[in-house]
Amino acid sequence: MKKQTANMNCPNCNEEMSIGGKGTTRYYYCDNCDKKKQTTDEEELKLFVWEGDGVLTDYTNGMVCVLAHNFEEAIKLIEEKGSHYLQNIPINKYRIITIPEAFLCYGGG
Repeated sequence: MKKQTANMNCPNCNEEMSIGGKGTTRYYYCDNCDKKKQTTDEEELKLFVWEGDGVLTDYTNGMVCVLAHNFEEAIKLIEEKGSHYLQNIPINKYRIITIPEAFLCYGGG
């Protein structure tokens, strides 16, 4: 079985760490120097993505990406950019990205 890598390097030896865990707790292991780091979902940054129908629509639909620890923080960060943005986003229509993914968006107008 292939180990799952964590996209995180060990602070001691800079080798890529592997990931394990149960429930909402994650453990990052370095096989090289036996270092372990524990985090919970609340400590992990997540990418919240709103895209498609109704998102910042002018002539075409827009897209909103927010890097935050949780939904509440994501909303707060959007509000800091301008509270009017929340009127143009279907708030409960989002995806949470926690693994590598590419996003592409054509220009419109």
